[in-house]
Amino acid sequence: MTLSPLVLSLVLGHSVQVGPLEVNEQNFDAMREKIRAKGPDLGYRDLNWQTDLTKMPAEGARRNGPWILWLADGDPRNRTDTYGVKSRRMVFSDPMVISQARGFALFLGDLGSVQRRSNWLSSSLRNEFAKNKSGLYAIAPRGKVLGFTPSTNASEVSKWLNDMLGGWAGLAGIERQWTEEMQAVAKLLPPQTQPPRTQGRQGRSGRGGGLTEVRSSGPRTAEEVTTPQTAGAMVEGTVVPNNQRTAAAVVPSDLKLRVTMRDMPREAPFLWSDLYNMDTFTVSVAQIEQIMAKNMRAGDVVNWPTDLVRQLATNTLNDSVRGHSLFYTPNDVQVARLTTKVHSTYANNVLLRFYGNIAASAQGSWALEPGKAPNLDEQQVRGTDLNAYGRAVYDVVQKKFLQFELVFVGKRWGGSPLNMRADDLKSQPIGIMFTTAGQAWYDDVRSDVPASKMGRE
Repeated sequence: MTLSPLVLSLVLGHSVQVGPLEVNEQNFDAMREKIRAKGPDLGYRDLNWQTDLTKMPAEGARRNGPWILWLADGDPRNRTDTYGVKSRRMVFSDPMVISQARGFALFLGDLGSVQRRSNWLSSSLRNEFAKNKSGLYAIAPRGKVLGFTPSTNASEVSKWLNDMLGGWAGLAGIERQWTEEMQAVAKLLPPQTQPPRTQGRQGRSGRGGGLTEVRSSGPRTAEEVTTPQTAGAMVEGTVVPNNQRTAAAVVPSDLKLRVTMRDMPREAPFLWSDLYNMDTFTVSVAQIEQIMAKNMRAGDVVNWPTDLVRQLATNTLNDSVRGHSLFYTPNDVQVARLTTKVHSTYANNVLLRFYGNIAASAQGSWALEPGKAPNLDEQQVRGTDLNAYGRAVYDVVQKKFLQFELVFVGKRWGGSPLNMRADDLKSQPIGIMFTTAGQAWYDDVRSDVPASKMGRE
């Protein structure tokens, strides 16, 4: 018996309610819910990962077992490679693996960063890292490599963890201890830091993280922020100037946004439908001023500066759902238009709406799979065509966003060497969401993957 796409979709648990390929006021909440990372997407956050190598000796000393290092081309908390994307969703969302992993000293990070900071570790470990392989490493305190696996199958990883415990049990007692020299070097190392990113660099524009539900202690929704808690009327017109509201000096700060991207539902089931990737994007204080209306009156409209919108289009709004994607160049950007509109004001809060369209397309010769040479006689085409809608609440006294949500929905097509689209080149729906970044450990990441690794030399 052959199942129809509808029946097969129901069997596999994939919705066939595709809906329109646009986002607007009416469907904004539904689109946001489809894109945001939630539940099993975020299982890895339940584990006690270290993100600083210098803290691993102390962490390892508290546990009777090898270190487990989860390394990818791009920090797994951020935009990462195909291995990182798959293992984040398919391995460290698995309850069995999570339960086992709690007994290990755990580290996650960008493979390149670890390579550059591993000179204080053993030569055998440095040689292992030099192979440039994303995966899980099990190491003993003196640097012996007990095992490596690139698997993204939860059952295989579970077995591998058990095997690594067996390897640990077979070590001599001295091999389970740090040498005094290693301990001394580790104590002298400065905390692991990475260079800040600027909007002008030729690479990715920020850090990473998936979206969790808004918590009561964090930014509130637009409705929560703007609903009066005491008697009062909506203020229509210009917001009272800051110097009339408070004498305290407020220093504005950059707006750090978390980015989540994933494939949107299709009419028929498709492979890897649960995968998602992450990134961050930073809007500077100067750019915030450029996207805000000067007088903050209801109905005021301001267009975003072209350079900021093009920065979004080239570095962030590309198809990196399943792994690293080639960037667009400024010349690839065909439409770059975002607009802010003041919806209304209440006390010191300004409600904003965002609208716009961004489209980019590139043509050239490149391979569709890693490690393969491009066919110079065959032209590849890749692109995105997205429309945007968003909501934000800005506090004119504190000079900061209390809430910021911007959603892009549309089509993507084509592929590039590292984004795992060789068998998925046709035009298909994609969703990308920007929200305010938090302060948790999984938000605090700056990847320093070279631009060449991301497809731009």
